[in-house]
Amino acid sequence: MPDRSDAHHAVWLSGEFVAAEGRGELSIAYQPIVELATSRVVGAEALLRWTHATSGAVSPDTFIGFAEPEGLLSGPGAFALQTALDDLASWRANSRAARDLFVSVNVSPTQLDSPGLVTDLKQAVDQRGMAQRDLHLELTETAPPPGPGAVQALHDLHSHGFHIAIDDFGTGYSSLLRVQNLPCDSLKIDRAFTAGLPDDTACRAIVASSLALAHGMSLGTVAEGIETVEQRNHLHQAGCDLGQGYLFGRPVDAATFRATHLD
Repeated sequence: MPDRSDAHHAVWLSGEFVAAEGRGELSIAYQPIVELATSRVVGAEALLRWTHATSGAVSPDTFIGFAEPEGLLSGPGAFALQTALDDLASWRANSRAARDLFVSVNVSPTQLDSPGLVTDLKQAVDQRGMAQRDLHLELTETAPPPGPGAVQALHDLHSHGFHIAIDDFGTGYSSLLRVQNLPCDSLKIDRAFTAGLPDDTACRAIVASSLALAHGMSLGTVAEGIETVEQRNHLHQAGCDLGQGYLFGRPVDAATFRATHLD
């Protein structure tokens, strides 16, 4: 392995990521999504994790940072989708608390350009006895803008009943354009703005305007990065529907998620 200070390390890491799935180095961790009014767990976000055979855990910020712009997420993204659906099916088969649970998975523009994606996802959901609304597809605001094919796929997915969410809302230059031009069911308020609540004036204003926009367009809202009761209370009083963050639970494997949140 090249030294981490070596300029070639990023290139090496990129090549290693391409082979990661085949070597069984990828896994999924789940973080609960709760209803702020009741603190009831209503969903789980599936988060891709990479544990390299010799380097150990690689930060998602690191590998997503180079994999997304390089178009390397199609295979890992498909792995995440299939694993998340399998785990949701298993939870539902073994826990009444998971009966109405949804699972939320990030999708990249590269994945959306994949031929047959809409048909494959519909079949995957149908085969597991689920409804399309049980799968929430998150389009990261900071990802490269989707091309015409990806935009059409989003419209097709939405027309079939899949839930489309704009993740990291407010952090990209094109936030409002994406909400205007893409099919969307909910906005996820980025943790950068949640972190300043309830004291930071700018964060309060940004969150309030984001919630007003969402409510004006009849969109659901999820706040990320909630770590304190004060943040949770402020968001609930401001009209935010759902939340996730360390206050409710850290990302864990499927078995731990079930034992902690569903049993």
